[in-house]
Amino acid sequence: MTPFAAPLPPFLADALLALYLFVWVIFAAYGVHRIHLIRLFRRRARDARPPDPREWPRVTVQLPVYNERYVVKRLIEEALVGHRSSFHRTPKFRIEHRGDRWRGKRYRAPWNGWALLEIAIGLYFAWTMIALAHAKMYAPLPFFILYLVGFLYVGVLSLVHAR
Repeated sequence: MTPFAAPLPPFLADALLALYLFVWVIFAAYGVHRIHLIRLFRRRARDARPPDPREWPRVTVQLPVYNERYVVKRLIEEALVGHRSSFHRTPKFRIEHRGDRWRGKRYRAPWNGWALLEIAIGLYFAWTMIALAHAKMYAPLPFFILYLVGFLYVGVLSLVHAR
């Protein structure tokens, strides 16, 4: 037995096992449903004509536009005003022509302070996890691990890829 682990009461252990099995039953039902959909797709006639575009349903598209003002500007110009603009891809690794190669080149993003903030938040979650473990509060630790790894991973990679 580890020094931090306390044995679970039998009813709680049984409840966790039942929850675990229930989740796997849901996964199995999802898999069977996917197999059924694949079978229906393969049975469909290959030469079926697509429906007339006037019969297509209306679709609303929501785009995440956090920190992307130029994307939003171009989207509004193209969708609402009808102005056609060309798509400009940012050439990573300075690949701008068909014959360019990426080997031996490095991508460098501009440096900003957000990477340091993300690392600081990751270290805060590490400190919080240590405090929770000392207080014998183990339930939130798995969720905090997700935050810790996420913030530290993005922050460190942002610093590594910065100019």
